[in-house]
Amino acid sequence: MYTGISVDPGVNTVIRRSRFDDRADCIFVRGSGGLIAENRLICGDNGLYIRASGVVIQGNDVGPFGDRGIQFYWCNGSLVEDNYFHDGQAQGIYISNGRQFTMRRNSITRNGGQAIFFEEVDDQDGIPAPTITMVGVDYLEGTHSGDDGVVIEVFSDPEAQAELYLGTAILEGQTWHLDLQAPITLGHNLTASATDASGNTSMLSDPVPGE
Repeated sequence: MYTGISVDPGVNTVIRRSRFDDRADCIFVRGSGGLIAENRLICGDNGLYIRASGVVIQGNDVGPFGDRGIQFYWCNGSLVEDNYFHDGQAQGIYISNGRQFTMRRNSITRNGGQAIFFEEVDDQDGIPAPTITMVGVDYLEGTHSGDDGVVIEVFSDPEAQAELYLGTAILEGQTWHLDLQAPITLGHNLTASATDASGNTSMLSDPVPGE
């Protein structure tokens, strides 16, 4: 198997609406800047292997994959939003030696590893995951040790990942509250992530049962 697209080095590279089946790393990019969007990737190894800072990764459907949905290595400051990382052998999103990766509204599910994983303790400036402390009929509450304004995203999943995005809350006084717009899917657990003012998104919280 070969890499589908390899850009080394690249500046403001745009890869959009491509499809790759049965590749090793479907997309490899080293450099800075750019947009990777709306691609359909089925991969033997990593869906995306990124060694570039300041990349927008948006609306991609990645899976099945043999290793990680996306791997960031020795780079910083990218936006990962509205992607679908699914049916992989390892982690959905993997960060090694990086920070300021902002993750928004991604669906990450049915993977063999964690939905979001940091290799080093100080990756993402060590931001901790939030905690879900209360599951009501139509609301959720929780805590986080960060400053006011930390953004909390909440998900449901059959296991401990993030299949369905449920909404966003804002931390105030180290607590947060989310009013649910729809009932929690029967049999799903709840997880949450936190994003600080610098754009660092945490790994997911420990799952709690939906009620």
